Amino acid sequence: MTRVLNGRVAQVKEVARGRWPEILIHVGHFPAEVLDGRHHPCPRCGGKDRFRLIDAEDGAVFCNQCFRRGNGDGLAAIQWYRGWTFPEVVSAIEDYLGLKPQAKTPRTTPQKAPSKEATSPPRQEKAYPSVAAAWAAIPEVFRFGREPDAYWGYTDEDGRVVMFVL
Repeated sequence: MTRVLNGRVAQVKEVARGRWPEILIHVGHFPAEVLDGRHHPCPRCGGKDRFRLIDAEDGAVFCNQCFRRGNGDGLAAIQWYRGWTFPEVVSAIEDYLGLKPQAKTPRTTPQKAPSKEATSPPRQEKAYPSVAAAWAAIPEVFRFGREPDAYWGYTDEDGRVVMFVL
């Protein structure tokens, strides 16, 4: 179980890198106005001028009073702020990022003979090491001058991300 959770955590961290302010707002329910890197009242303990986002890339937040230790990343931040267990945080972020493996559905209809197209060799697609690398490879004319509004990860039966749709 720990090995499976560790693999899921690594996948979540890879996909979430650089998107933590968005994730902290939508999954963690942090107020957006406190995630600009400046000092703000703590949304949890209410202390004046003691809370801030210290690492937008990894999602780390800091409160001088109630969240000084164990605040290494966005996973820890959401766990602290929402009071969730670590597996609950990972699961919620997987849901938000579209990383949950889809349940297999048994095939109930008889299979047809393969068509001519089905027997042709598969088209070779270019694989990218990350969503950011894939996004960077898209010609500028198709990007509309901004990052994608959303993307979804599709996984194989072992839970590894094998494709993203931007």
